[in-house]
Amino acid sequence: MKGLVWTAATRRVVPAAEAKVPYGLPGVLFGASLFETLRVIEGRFFRLERHLERLERAAESMGWVPPARETVVEGLARVLQDPGLEGKDLRVRITLLDCGDGRVPETIVWAGPYVPPSPDLYRRGVPAVIAPYRLDETAPWTTLKTGNRLIHQTARRRAERDGAWEALLLNTRGRLADGAISNIFFVSGGVLCTPGVDMGALPGIVRDAVADLVGELGLSWRPGAYEPQDLYAADEAFLTNALIGVVPLVCVDGRRIGSGVPGRLTQELKDLYERLREREAKLLDAWLP
Repeated sequence: MKGLVWTAATRRVVPAAEAKVPYGLPGVLFGASLFETLRVIEGRFFRLERHLERLERAAESMGWVPPARETVVEGLARVLQDPGLEGKDLRVRITLLDCGDGRVPETIVWAGPYVPPSPDLYRRGVPAVIAPYRLDETAPWTTLKTGNRLIHQTARRRAERDGAWEALLLNTRGRLADGAISNIFFVSGGVLCTPGVDMGALPGIVRDAVADLVGELGLSWRPGAYEPQDLYAADEAFLTNALIGVVPLVCVDGRRIGSGVPGRLTQELKDLYERLREREAKLLDAWLP
C-alpha cells in the first residue's frame, strides 16, 4: 500500500508499507473500526467538519470515546505537510481502531495520491448490477462507516467481474439501500429519489450536498423506500461519494436508465456540486487551533 500513515499512539509519520498494527486487536480481527474517506485537492478539504461530526456520532454509537478534533487535525496536518504529498490530489482516510478496551480507539490517518475517474467515464456514465447480497437495515451499524465492509467489497468485486462499475445493494425488505461504494439517486417525474437512511443508506456527505442543491433545479427531494423497478423506470440516475462526486448511472442489470446516456439534470447537479465544492473547500488552516 502506498502513501503515508500517522498514528496518535506514536505521533509519527511513516510510509504505509512500514506501518504496524498488532494482530490481536478487535479492530483487526473483527473489523471493529470506523473510517472517513475524503478527497483533498491542493490541500483543500470539502466539508471536513461534516466528516468529523459523522465520525464522532458513529464512535459514540459504538460506545467509544471519540478522539479530540485537535488530534485528528494534527494527524491530517502531519501527513499533508510531507513534501511527497504536498499540493497533490489526495485520498485521505481517518480510521478509529478498537484496541481492545472497547472505549478508546486508536486514531490513524492515511493519505496517498488519488487518481480520479477519467473524464470519459463522466461523459458516458457507468453500468451497475443489483447484488445478490442484502444489507440489514435494522442493524445499527449498517449506516455507519465501519471497517467491516465484507458485503460491500464482495458485491463490488462480483459486479466488476460481470462488467459493471458498481454494485447496488438491497435491504432485507427488497428495497434499494445503497451502492457498494456510493449513494444512489434517480429522477422520476421531476422528483429526485434516493433510498432513506432507514432503508440502509449511508448518510453521505455528498448525498447531503446534493440535497442542498436540488432546489436550484426546481426538483423536490424525496428520501424513501424504493424498489428496483422504480430505478429501472427512472428518467435518469447517478451515484455519489466523496471521491467521485456525481457519476451518471446509465444502466442497471442490463436495462437502460432513461435514454441510456447521462441525463440533463444529472449533468447540472454534477456542475453545481463541483462549483459548491470549489466555493466551500478550505485549507486545513481553517481547523488548526
